[in-house]
Amino acid sequence: MLELTGQWDAAGALFFAGLDAALHSQNQEAMAECRTKLGWMLHKKGEDARPLELLSQSRDHYLQTGQDGKLGSVLNKLGNIHSRQGRYPQALEFYERSLALGRKQNSRYDISIALNNLGNLYGDLGDNGRALECYQEGLALDQAAGDHLNASISMGNIGWIYNSRGESQKAAECWERQAEWAELIGDKYVLSVALGNMAVIYLEQRDYVKGREIIDQRLAIARELGDKKGLSISLSHLANLHRITGNYQQARESFEQAVALAREINLKYYLAIFLEEQAELLFQMELYPESGHSCKQAIETALALGKNDTIFKCRLLQARLSSVDDKPEGLRQMEDLLGEYRQDKEQAQVRYELFKMTGISSHKQSALALYRELCRTAPNSDNRERLEELERD
Repeated sequence: MLELTGQWDAAGALFFAGLDAALHSQNQEAMAECRTKLGWMLHKKGEDARPLELLSQSRDHYLQTGQDGKLGSVLNKLGNIHSRQGRYPQALEFYERSLALGRKQNSRYDISIALNNLGNLYGDLGDNGRALECYQEGLALDQAAGDHLNASISMGNIGWIYNSRGESQKAAECWERQAEWAELIGDKYVLSVALGNMAVIYLEQRDYVKGREIIDQRLAIARELGDKKGLSISLSHLANLHRITGNYQQARESFEQAVALAREINLKYYLAIFLEEQAELLFQMELYPESGHSCKQAIETALALGKNDTIFKCRLLQARLSSVDDKPEGLRQMEDLLGEYRQDKEQAQVRYELFKMTGISSHKQSALALYRELCRTAPNSDNRERLEELERD
């Protein structure tokens, strides 16, 4: 109960005391139970080495004693540690084994958790179709069982699929429902996640007053919990709000904090994003060497993860950076990107940059056609604003 309501230090003290008592009495079952609970809570606070050790010990115990039901839950948690560190093949193996055990035990809860984690992994890898299939299967199971909180977590994840399609209102509805159930149950961690999701919508809708309010709420909860992941993500949201509103120095400071925290807890997926966004800010500030340094770090992190969307953004920024001192070289890099990246959203961004760099009408017309189609299929704020800008020029 202490963990659920956000009193993580008090909960941790009890878990440690329970583990000490179990070790003293050599109660192997109690040791495994305490290690699982303590390891998971420490992971949520941003640690990885100790949680990995504790959860691996629990896994070994459940393997030796043949307790498949408890083993599946531990495997899920181990998968989350590997996923956060960008070790996706290992995470996938743990999630799939956990899902198989859940199906074998006919455990609806374990199946749903494994499906959500698998969906998150597929989403990180850019496969939104498979991610949505996982979320929808888990949602159906939870709704049938009347598990509203877990169903709201699935809905929160589905919200990201809606958001990627430009259906921001549907995404907002998913995240509002998630927040409502988290508040009703008293789960501060899930509430924090929902608030972070909602902040994205407000920033995209350019509602900066409400966006700042939501960001501040999540920052407060993350600090209260000691949730370094939530704190890092919220600091990145705050940085983007400052960047959009022209408060560049405050944005820079918030990005530096977000990046430092992401490095500290080995949050590689988000680290790649934060570094790319930081590089974009530094470019806007005309701090080109610093921008290039952040961009290089971002692309190295993204390459290790196979995070292709961030790799593309970094290479596009590198071409813009090159053009500052050597316009022909920047144009050459842009032309290379046109040949390598064939999706409409990528072609649109490159054509737009080529038009801004050269003023050539054919690039503008190509960009216009592409953004009109994108606004039909994925009408997010970035696509709409880019189209409006091109139509004005």
